[in-house]
Amino acid sequence: MARAKCSVKATGKGKRATHTFACRLGVKKGTWTITTSARAKNGTTVAHSVVTKRVR
Repeated sequence: MARAKCSVKATGKGKRATHTFACRLGVKKGTWTITTSARAKNGTTVAHSVVTKRVR
């Protein structure tokens, strides 16, 4: 089982707003796929990421 500690930071307003997402995962050895996504208030996906990492 994975453990995670995550945080989100938002700065600015409107079109100049930026968001930073950080997550620290504690996992056992193996290959892990991490998927993240962000949605606007209207439900539209505004960011999506998939990363696969191997933990030795």
